[in-house]
Amino acid sequence: MLGHSVILIEKTSFPRHHIGESITAAVLPLLEILGVRDRIENAGFLRPRGALLCWAAPDVYYREAPGEAGFQVERPLFDSLLLAAARSAGVVVLQPARILALEHAKAGAWRIRVRTVHGLVLVRSRALADTSGRRCVTGGRKQIDSPATLAISGYWRNVPAPGEETRIEAGPDEWYWGAPLARGEFNATVFIDPSRYRPGVLKAGSPERFYVELLGRSRLLRTCLAGQLARQPLAHDATCYSDCNTVTAQRIRAGEAAFTIDPLSSQGVTAAIGSALHGATVLHTILERPSDTAIAIGFYRNRMRVSVTLHSRAARQFYSDAAERLPSPFWLARKQPRDPPREVEIAGMSHPENDALVSLSKEVRIAPVPISIDDFITTSPGVFAPGLDSPAVFLNRIPLAPLFANVVGPEPVSDLLERWEKSISAGDARKVLQWALAGKILFVLRKPA
Repeated sequence: MLGHSVILIEKTSFPRHHIGESITAAVLPLLEILGVRDRIENAGFLRPRGALLCWAAPDVYYREAPGEAGFQVERPLFDSLLLAAARSAGVVVLQPARILALEHAKAGAWRIRVRTVHGLVLVRSRALADTSGRRCVTGGRKQIDSPATLAISGYWRNVPAPGEETRIEAGPDEWYWGAPLARGEFNATVFIDPSRYRPGVLKAGSPERFYVELLGRSRLLRTCLAGQLARQPLAHDATCYSDCNTVTAQRIRAGEAAFTIDPLSSQGVTAAIGSALHGATVLHTILERPSDTAIAIGFYRNRMRVSVTLHSRAARQFYSDAAERLPSPFWLARKQPRDPPREVEIAGMSHPENDALVSLSKEVRIAPVPISIDDFITTSPGVFAPGLDSPAVFLNRIPLAPLFANVVGPEPVSDLLERWEKSISAGDARKVLQWALAGKILFVLRKPA
């Protein structure tokens, strides 16, 4: 779509079996960018409005998701739709294909020997995108970001589980995830510490019996046992990790080759697509604007770091809720560390009166930040502050740096807002003020008497 010649080397034939059926509505803008939203929305996937939970409380409760509904997808169909879209965009697909040799030539190009059903193929490429998942064909060094976790997943038929909702449950030493699919199957997965697997299988007599025993302890998923197991359950690693070198001038890792996130978030597919979109823009910039290579690399590394941090923090907070009720070693190892004590917020500080004095924090600075604009990575002035997870360039499309560049000494809120309202609306000026106070970018020196 950006004008480059692209070859996709895919190991397996489609349709293929793949774990990862639950996708939140956060994927919709990404599908829109790729031009495939209509294909996915018209594919007949279930679109639940919420989930059944047995988590922080011992009782089962329903929680509706805000905004638009997400999807419960059958991955064979979902992946096939995306592959068809890639072909429509002009991608040359080698499938099924196996990489025999991967060589980075001295001149910077890649030479890839591939075996296909039609014989050997030699691919020469200026850049390589590794999206091979946890296998990560280009190797690299991985940093472990979570306690070791093993997922045991199975598919069931004729399960008496009415409704379309996802089911999520905290057990004493494990947690459960289940979802009905559009064509009659039900995915039931249990997450455990890997150290339990081998002893559990030996005691139960087989992996299938151990899996069934675990489901029998679940309030929300034990109904699967009244159905029929459609295929043998599979155990696979669900530990979170991140790659230590996601991008160079000739190679980029995206999706699970770059990082994995906790399955509790149901954001794995969305995060993979998002990293691929950023990765495409980064490679496009490197190939078309070589002088901006360092900027593009910095952008991608920062985006991956921020994604890992945000997803990890969100998952740990959710685990903390379960640990309050179930303080076993399994849960305590996964909970969010306690934040250090914070100063008590003075009432009214986030909505100060017009004559209250505000000042810019001494730790705030304005500096160039790599951002994505019009299919390229470039730089724009951004706000750096300790209270921000990453530098801020825009707030709801409002450029922030120009607003804070001329804030120096203490001044009344009214004067600050009056100056800002010369370039943005009064409502937007108030939103920026509240955001800056919450992020410790501005602070109130005194309140009006």
